[in-house]
Amino acid sequence: MNPKASALLADPHPCGHIVYPYTDRDLLAQAVCLYASAGLRKDEAVILIMRRDNCPAITGGLCRQGFDLQDLQRTGQLNCMLAEDTLPRFMVDGMPDVKKLEALAEGWIGTARARMRNGSKVSPIRAFGEMVCPAGAVMGQSHRSPLVFSAVQLSINRSCAENFGF
Repeated sequence: MNPKASALLADPHPCGHIVYPYTDRDLLAQAVCLYASAGLRKDEAVILIMRRDNCPAITGGLCRQGFDLQDLQRTGQLNCMLAEDTLPRFMVDGMPDVKKLEALAEGWIGTARARMRNGSKVSPIRAFGEMVCPAGAVMGQSHRSPLVFSAVQLSINRSCAENFGF
């Protein structure tokens, strides 16, 4: 990973949207670990939605960096979910239901915010959602993957904008 990509992942713009296309799962795990660990070190909440087959590399990478994932999940600073379990919760007839997705995203963000209050300051939240290619393998219809991702990003950005007054 080049220094520019590392800097972007470690310190993303608030309410920003990063697309990280990959063909190498090890590089994906490195990128997600950098993104998540930088947030965890800054006391930010982190939401990770990962494919089952990528989960061990990502969570293992965080453990090797010294993070106690059980403790982080217990306190609400880290929320790890499987894409295979998450997608069906907002998909209807193979397409994302925006209302269901917004309700889920608001719940994840609200839970993270409630648990991460630092005095009167609310800690930022980082979210990674592995729902683009190769999410088609999760959904069974790769041509619809960008639609799912767009709906996820729209929902998260809308929530972010409302919470930060944009």
